[in-house]
Amino acid sequence: MKIKKLTQGFAGLPRLYKQLIIACSDSVLLVSALWLSFSLRLGLLYVPTSWQIWLVFFTLPLLAVPIYIRFGLYRAIIRYIGFRALWSVMQAVTLYAMLTSPNYIIRL
Repeated sequence: MKIKKLTQGFAGLPRLYKQLIIACSDSVLLVSALWLSFSLRLGLLYVPTSWQIWLVFFTLPLLAVPIYIRFGLYRAIIRYIGFRALWSVMQAVTLYAMLTSPNYIIRL
């Protein structure tokens, strides 16, 4: 019952608020996924250095969210998920993955 109230409350929000909530959650999830991937790869709890926190962990959401906005993901998610929306998601995620791939990033 509480989930139904929550979804109805979310559905009643203006579109801009929904888009901001989704963009913020994407940013948090991107940073979490990156941190967890480093931890899994290294086999221990990864603690980034201060320059890594600023350069990587704050830069990636600033790169990803505009790409997602440009491809219309936040509009598509709020309206419906159809083939066109799925294709936009795939394109945006592929572009983001290519930009953040170690093969494309200049090593410091």
